[in-house]
Amino acid sequence: MTKSPSLRETRALDLTLMLPKYLQPLALPPCRPNLSISLEPEGWYFSFHESRIGPYETISEVNPADVGRFLGVPTKEVLKQILMAHSRYHLPLTNTEHLSNLLIKSDDGKERFTIQATIGSEVNPCGFIVLENNEWIAAETTYLYGELEREKKGEIEKSEGLQPIMIYSLNGQRNLKLLKDSIFKIGQRALRPKSTVLGTTGLNTLMILSAVQRFLRGEHISPNEWFRQILSGLRRFCNLDFDTRLYDVVPCIVMSSYFYDLFGVFPIITIFGPYESGKGRLLQCITLMGHRGMLEVDPTNASLFRSIEAWKPLLGIDEFHEISHRMESLLKAGYKKGTRVPRIEKTKAGIFYLSLFDIFSKIVIASDKLPPSNILQKGIKIVMRKMPDPNPEKRDPAPEDFEEIRSQGYMARLMWPPAIKEAAEKLNQLELGLSGRDFEVWKATHV
Repeated sequence: MTKSPSLRETRALDLTLMLPKYLQPLALPPCRPNLSISLEPEGWYFSFHESRIGPYETISEVNPADVGRFLGVPTKEVLKQILMAHSRYHLPLTNTEHLSNLLIKSDDGKERFTIQATIGSEVNPCGFIVLENNEWIAAETTYLYGELEREKKGEIEKSEGLQPIMIYSLNGQRNLKLLKDSIFKIGQRALRPKSTVLGTTGLNTLMILSAVQRFLRGEHISPNEWFRQILSGLRRFCNLDFDTRLYDVVPCIVMSSYFYDLFGVFPIITIFGPYESGKGRLLQCITLMGHRGMLEVDPTNASLFRSIEAWKPLLGIDEFHEISHRMESLLKAGYKKGTRVPRIEKTKAGIFYLSLFDIFSKIVIASDKLPPSNILQKGIKIVMRKMPDPNPEKRDPAPEDFEEIRSQGYMARLMWPPAIKEAAEKLNQLELGLSGRDFEVWKATHV
């Protein structure tokens, strides 16, 4: 008499038996002919040659590693037989929520490994935003000073210095980790920062300690208040009265820089004007108020590639006079997500290899000469005029002048991604009088 599967048999299986969909039984060919599984009145049995183990009241009680060791067969062969039994007796596998938790024991029984997610794409160690179905994560790396305790040979060693810390919001839950421990699970994917060298100190426009503390305490950011603070900082150093529309455009550029990676394109900002027209001052304001601002003067091609690859900064390039072929390639590639620039690298051993640099980021350039038309078409051009200096101290801005603006920006970046994504999707349905590349380059600033 054949025993029918019990009610308990049809329920969720033990995590030991959970396998990804691509290993489901209908797709598997028969495995070892001498290894078999059978349902008898006493329960489930596994047989191999003259050896036999069982009975198990339900398959969920089976430990494949134990069965494999007893019968002298690989664990995977036992798992295949279990899956074939599921197909033969129409036993349900558990839902996909549990499929990502597969417990594997080593053959010697000394190690247990619980699979929780598939390895996803590498993310940048300086920070990232990932949205997948109803889950999301936003992360940002900064350098903070403190005391590090490390256990070594049974003793605690203490040292003071800077450490890269990743601050993040995972589905709205706020927390922080050491960068070296920053591996996250979202859906059925594991996100891990790639091993790019960030340096020993970071940029001077990163998230500061007080902003980290405010974020962890649960502070929320008002978009209107943030806009007003950016506008106030802009007016303090830049006179744009010759075209008051810029008092709306520039704050929107600054705000959108904190969410650049939610868009397929971020416009190249070109600030053009004659000598002493304030173009350098405006570039400094946008860069120092924006996301990971980094000012450069006459950078080399190599330093630009490595800086953008590592930090994904809002790169402000002043005195941008001549554009080399390599620089033009960088600018054309840097405004659109997914484009990589090849470079031949040389190791210390003298071996050459091909590197593909992901240089999608944010770029602002200031010059008294217009760049080529194929660069201008990929961004927003601001034409400056000579105007009275609005700053009573007659000075350029410094990073500390905009600490509060950046603090609010970093907190917004860590909290707003779902809302920004929703707004961007709605924007696609609106009639703005923009199309093609014009819509592409202006979209981020309109959200």
